[in-house]
Amino acid sequence: EGVAIHIVGWLRDHAQEEDIRRRATRIEVDRAFRERVMSEDDADRGFYDPALAERVGSGGVESSMESDLRGLRGQRIVQLETGSTRVVEAKRGRDVRLTLDIALQARIQAAMTPEVGLAMVQPWNKSPQEIAGADGQKIPNPAFRPVGTALAGAAVVLDVDSGEVLAMVSTPTFGRAEILAEGTNVFDPAGPWPALNRAIAKPYPPGSIAKPLMLVGAAKRGFYTPGEAIDCTGHLFPNQKNAFRCWLYKKWQIGESPIPNHTEQLGHALPAEDALCVSCNVFFYTLGQRMGPANVIDAYRDFGLGRRWDLGVGTEYPGLAGHTSTKNKVTSQEAIMMAIGQGPVEWTPLHAANAYATIARMGVWMNPRVLLDAPVADPVRLNLDSSVLIEALAGLGRSVNDEYGTGHHISVNGEREVTFDTDPTKVWIWGKTGTAAGLELIDTDGPEGPSPRERVEGDHSWYVILVGKAQERRPRYAVAVMMEYAGSGGKVSGPICNQIVHALLDEGYL
Repeated sequence: EGVAIHIVGWLRDHAQEEDIRRRATRIEVDRAFRERVMSEDDADRGFYDPALAERVGSGGVESSMESDLRGLRGQRIVQLETGSTRVVEAKRGRDVRLTLDIALQARIQAAMTPEVGLAMVQPWNKSPQEIAGADGQKIPNPAFRPVGTALAGAAVVLDVDSGEVLAMVSTPTFGRAEILAEGTNVFDPAGPWPALNRAIAKPYPPGSIAKPLMLVGAAKRGFYTPGEAIDCTGHLFPNQKNAFRCWLYKKWQIGESPIPNHTEQLGHALPAEDALCVSCNVFFYTLGQRMGPANVIDAYRDFGLGRRWDLGVGTEYPGLAGHTSTKNKVTSQEAIMMAIGQGPVEWTPLHAANAYATIARMGVWMNPRVLLDAPVADPVRLNLDSSVLIEALAGLGRSVNDEYGTGHHISVNGEREVTFDTDPTKVWIWGKTGTAAGLELIDTDGPEGPSPRERVEGDHSWYVILVGKAQERRPRYAVAVMMEYAGSGGKVSGPICNQIVHALLDEGYL
């Protein structure tokens, strides 16, 4: 139900003032459009008649392309002096072609429905009900969600070569029946908010999926030398063992890992390929410390943060790198956190997919698109070091295919299961997991209601991959999966990513 409704949009009865104004503005500024829609007597043949319950595009492409999709009335012109009659035939609206593969879209949406079980809290991915407080005593875990809780999320599939969006799924979704039955509840931010397109309209911290961006960004600005190795001591500062810790060190502190750092685990200081494979925080903390706030922010902006794409499918969040106010300047400590995708940085699943596609293109940034006939923006060469891009791709490949890789497998009750069960002789995958701390305050009954805002927190689950045919070893498609407040990127988004690879196989892409 509701396949691609966030992109295609829907229809409503009766034109509103904004619809009338928008059409009048286009007639005024677009000469070609004016010549197409105006009659000989200077009347708009596509005007909205207030006496009729005319259907008007609402949301998505139906809204943004309403004036093109709308037809033109016919006319019967009678010359009173001569009695002659001339008929101007009505015209259908123009077709609008999309880049979406609707079969692929439907397959991915199906995999992300709670009924299938992957987009739902399960025993193997649930957060603990209690955690240790500051004094060591057990306290309720604010991120706990019971088994069976449905998870909201989004997935994007991009064609690397063209930048075309092949699929863009946001869940929960809705259809005509929900609009008729529930009305405004579909559009209510206080509830599940099915009308929100989480793929492009809501921000999330990227977490560790941002690490390859920081690697190539540091090299471009002279803060990383190709082939350089960095020691992981478990924490960034020698005398502050509880600040800027590596995730492996945190596990060691609570007894879940016998090894305190990645240097001991691997037996040597980490080159970039190893650092991405095992997702070493200390390696990227070090890059963030070297770069400082301005360079970290610029590295993110290289990949499109702060810019909208003008896709024509609804509200877009442009991404944030740094604070919204110049008064709140990014500190050096925040820059260190931004280097692992935390702190004052937010983006969307489309940002993530497009960033990885940019790496796959060896540093060529392209504006993604959904409208097939829309003008194509010129690609932008980011002047990234090709040898470091090769290091990044090698590390992403090992993250998925090396048994030490954080994206290689998930562990359940001491047993391991590989994340991707496709044949590696046919399909090759590069990828990165991310588990990013999120927090927001939600007005459950609106700003005027009696209840205080509800605090929602937990980890967002990310898995972003590049995938292509094994014999080519060339990334053909970028896939980003994000599940809200779902916990582990590998355990939740990883299996969904695996199903998307199967969908690409089934639809003949691989």
